[in-house]
Amino acid sequence: MNPNYPPVSYPPVIFRITKSSGTLHAGLGGLKLRPISEVKLAAHERKTVELTIDDGTAEPSNNYPLALHFDAGADGLAFHHETLHVNRIARRSIAVDGKLDDWTGVLPQTIVSDGRINRTDAEVAWKPFEPFSLTAKKGLATAYLAHDDRFCYFAAKVADDTPDEGTLRFETRNDDEFFYPEKVQQADGKGGLTEVNWPAGVRRYRYAKNPVLPSGNNPNFDNLQIAFNAVSEDEKPWYPFPPGTFRGYTGYVCTDYEYGLNTVSPSYGEF
Repeated sequence: MNPNYPPVSYPPVIFRITKSSGTLHAGLGGLKLRPISEVKLAAHERKTVELTIDDGTAEPSNNYPLALHFDAGADGLAFHHETLHVNRIARRSIAVDGKLDDWTGVLPQTIVSDGRINRTDAEVAWKPFEPFSLTAKKGLATAYLAHDDRFCYFAAKVADDTPDEGTLRFETRNDDEFFYPEKVQQADGKGGLTEVNWPAGVRRYRYAKNPVLPSGNNPNFDNLQIAFNAVSEDEKPWYPFPPGTFRGYTGYVCTDYEYGLNTVSPSYGEF
């Protein structure tokens, strides 16, 4: 392995099928994996199978295509494919000057959009009446992480040719515009309006006006987001999945700290 890059790390492979036994074939890019003996599973059993890297060359792009093939003979076949990355935060001090020279040799984390997902699962569930956008395009983004004794550093390069003027400055966002005022106008039944006080104890939030969110999806604007999953699963406030289901079956806490990096529109002033 290249000494400039650490061994590849990846989540354990988990199988959950009916009672069976078979052979697991695995490939991880150009890396050589140690052969795996027969895998046996009891009915409803969940088993972790660890894959060991014996040899190979580290990939500077930090992209390792994983291909799994479980052959259970008469009981059938199971396939799984995904791209794995080394998750490592480099120890390095970075000059925050907009240049990437200081990041030379730091492992990148690269993601590629499939061009299909343009609304979150929550938006699809809550607003099924809204049509999907036909303007979704594929995109490429590469990010870097580093730290020293004082700071955590983050840099990213994004392939995006769509102009975006930026959003408002959240420090000075007027939250009152998303609520009805304390005094409102009400029809008086005679073709006119009269001023009345909003009923006590009734929320004044105006659902007809969506708030501008730092996440960039309401309304849609370009931004970068970084999130940290730092708390162990047994310490999170929600169950990762309901009993009898699997992870991802419903909403769960997957990040503990999230930050949105947004470009501020010139109309809201410079820093």
